[in-house]
Amino acid sequence: MIEDQPIVDLRPLAEAIGRFLQERSRERFSEQSFDGDQWPARSVPNIAGIIRDLSRGRRPTQLPKRRFEGRPALVDTGSLKKSIGYSVSDDATVVTVGSPLEYARKMQEGGEVRIPTPVDIQQGLRRVASGPQVKELDDPSTAARRLIAASRKDEYESEVPARPFIALDEQDIDDIMEMLEGFL
Repeated sequence: MIEDQPIVDLRPLAEAIGRFLQERSRERFSEQSFDGDQWPARSVPNIAGIIRDLSRGRRPTQLPKRRFEGRPALVDTGSLKKSIGYSVSDDATVVTVGSPLEYARKMQEGGEVRIPTPVDIQQGLRRVASGPQVKELDDPSTAARRLIAASRKDEYESEVPARPFIALDEQDIDDIMEMLEGFL
């Protein structure tokens, strides 16, 4: 009996497509856009980021400057961008691109975020609202009001806008078609 033997080894092609899609996904963090659509800037000040910093022990006067800047969106520590990887199925017919980080889907698709704000965080938000970083913003009174409002609740609620980074645009499809044609 003759065993089934693959006629063509698809693994090199699948690996090349995986590397290409991984790189394209990572490039979107620099481009701050997908398929020609600019990602929404992060809100200023970045209250969710400030809460995270305060909950990790940072003092209100030690917050990074990026918490008070709208760009770049989705770029904080670089972990999300670095986490993007790919895998190829055993038979090399499926390429999967993604991130194992729990918050990646929320950043990709958008949606509601709820973050607990215990009393110490609420106090920190009030200190930030009256601090020098807020006073340097274009609209310090609005920023201070938003921080004060967040400090009055046991939970901060926010809507994260979708910022697609793992997806195919028309150029990606054209480039993959060229790779397929070159392979064949």
